[in-house]
Amino acid sequence: MKQIAFLLMALVGTLTAMADSYPYLTFQTTDGSTGTLAVEDLKLTISDGTLTATNAVTGQTFALSDLSKMFFANRQSVTIPSNGWASFYSDCTFDLSSLSSELTAYTATFSGETATLTTVSQVPALTGFILEGTAGTYELPVSAAVVDAVTGNELSGTLTDMTVDAGGYYALKQLSDTSVGFAAVTSGVTIPAGKAYYVNSDAAVSAFYIQTDETGIEVIGDSPASQSLSDTLYDLQGRQFQPSAASRLPKGVYIRGGKKYIFK
Repeated sequence: MKQIAFLLMALVGTLTAMADSYPYLTFQTTDGSTGTLAVEDLKLTISDGTLTATNAVTGQTFALSDLSKMFFANRQSVTIPSNGWASFYSDCTFDLSSLSSELTAYTATFSGETATLTTVSQVPALTGFILEGTAGTYELPVSAAVVDAVTGNELSGTLTDMTVDAGGYYALKQLSDTSVGFAAVTSGVTIPAGKAYYVNSDAAVSAFYIQTDETGIEVIGDSPASQSLSDTLYDLQGRQFQPSAASRLPKGVYIRGGKKYIFK
């Protein structure tokens, strides 16, 4: 225990020097899970076999017996599931411009039954946002730059596991085979740490379907045939669809020739 305490004291002494280049301290436990905290104003304390790490925004607690390693990082990992979408929330700022060919980041506004997404390349700390990309794990570059607050974004988020105890909370979810959006969260369900959500106690809908105002994306309200979409389309899971006058595609996002279409 004394050796661990000594090592932690040495670690605390390096936090200020490391903050510019490596603004994250990552904790990894023996089961492989990780927790990350911004280095700025970070304090580490030990009591009764427990390590508590806190900064100006939040904190995390670990049993010393469960910790396998701690390391500085300038990136934070995020996993995009098979449907191609993930929400994210962090206490660090991200510059995602270098990942523009791999991931698209969005903020969101909500109205009616629609979540309208707007692309962003830089995301300030404590800002909920959405990521779209091919399924896999990505490393998001942390930025030490000062980034202006995002205007018009209605996403919130949580740095710790949050159990919903009231109505009006909506979290990113697969709504159907071809549609992703924000579905109402039942009271008692936990929204995981690091996830974004939307909250509006006056909303009277069960879900908000995703729509984007990004250039090059069309919102289609009529049948595919009337829009001259005769070529094969693909949904976000890579499945093929052939539009015809006799059948209408389900609501959702589709790709044809590198261009995205949204059927409502």
